[in-house]
Amino acid sequence: MSQLRLELAAFRDGVLEEAGLAAGDVVLDVGWGTGLIGFGALDRLGPDGRVIFSDVSLDVLDECRRTASGDGRCSFVVASANDLAGIAEASVDVVTTRSLLIYSDRKASAFAEFFRVLRPGGRSSLFEPINRFVEQLRPDSVRHGRLARERPDRQGPRCLPGHHRGNHATDDELRRA
Repeated sequence: MSQLRLELAAFRDGVLEEAGLAAGDVVLDVGWGTGLIGFGALDRLGPDGRVIFSDVSLDVLDECRRTASGDGRCSFVVASANDLAGIAEASVDVVTTRSLLIYSDRKASAFAEFFRVLRPGGRSSLFEPINRFVEQLRPDSVRHGRLARERPDRQGPRCLPGHHRGNHATDDELRRA
């Protein structure tokens, strides 16, 4: 396997580990491109789990659909990160992205959409390279941020991407994100 493929697999595995996937979860992989994260999640979700692949490109959608080869656990939605209108409110357990938000000029809208589609208790795990710094980081040293939408009856810290353990976001930050 090429060095690049090994590194991408390590980033994928880091995103999936941080997502805390459970059997039967519904994962929304936003801006999935080749499906690196979403297809990697399928093995961890078991027969009752599902992955919704969301992207703005019809060509990418068609290629990913071919890769899925009719797997009924996969569905595909043409949508941008900042307008996930094709995804129902509070309908997914996990939102994942890789190298998506770095290209978005509407990050706040994207985070608002992630929050909207997450079920209470849902999670988000993101990997976003920071230009030249990503070359300095190896996958085992990358820290993935999370955005947790917790149920009102549960207390505990919530993290935004870029906020790491011990540096938690407030409810106001989550609403503004």
